This record gives sequence, structure tokens and C-alpha cells, in this order.
Amino acid sequence: MRKKSHIGEKTLSDPFGPFKEATRKAFAFLRAPAYRFNEVETVCHPPECIVRYENRTTEVIVSYEWGGTPSVVFLRRDQKSSPSDEEQFGLKFLVMERCPEALDCLEAKGRGNDIEQVLIEYAQILKKCGHEVLTGDFQVLPKLKK
Repeated sequence: MRKKSHIGEKTLSDPFGPFKEATRKAFAFLRAPAYRFNEVETVCHPPECIVRYENRTTEVIVSYEWGGTPSVVFLRRDQKSSPSDEEQFGLKFLVMERCPEALDCLEAKGRGNDIEQVLIEYAQILKKCGHEVLTGDFQVLPKLKK
């Protein structure tokens, strides 16, 4: 049996590979027993890539669009409602309510920053400011709607 030759073939690399790897590394804390999140979906349709994590009560979505800055949003998972009824909140709003001292760090991230470092900082901020939400306590949500 002859092996196929790969000479002359281009091997396409995953342009979102570094983003996906950095996201998995930065948000690994979500898998801890305190939170019990699983990575449930990774969807990349250039120019955007989305990594979704969820546990029984909460969903965390990390996304990145070429040339931009990653974003982190979360939503309450309600088994009784349809996905369109779920509300989504950005990390910035949680920071403004729970730990405004971290807002400068969050807003300082812009184009040209090291994406891996931005994701690490976003994950640290989420862990610090969002513990209640990550564990299913959504008492802060009415404040975020304002």
C-alpha cells in the first residue's frame, strides 16, 4: 500500500488557534469544582470566533473579531425559557456594579494589545467580580439592566 504524498500541498493552519488556546488557558478556572463549567461550543466563522462555556445556571461567551478586542458576556441559563428570552450582559457592566476599581484595567484594553494577556486579565476580572453569577446567584442582574 502506497502512502499519499503531501509534497506541494499547503497545510492550512487555524487562524483562530492562538485565540482558542489562550481562551482555554485563561478561562480554565471555570472548570473548577466551584463553578463546574464545560466548554460546549467553539464556532469560528471569519472574521469572528466564539468560545462558549456553560454550567447548570450560567453561560459565559468569549468572542474575538479580527482586529478588535476580545469580549466576554454572560447570561443566565433558564431551562424554562427559550434562548431568545435569555438576557446577555457584558463583563463591563458587571465590573461597573461589582468592582468599579477594575474598570480602568478593563477599558485600557484596545486594538494592538496582546490578545493572550487581555484574555488573562478578563478572566481574572470575571473570577474576582463575577463569583456569584458564575455560581448561579443572579441578584445583581436587575442592577445591570439599569
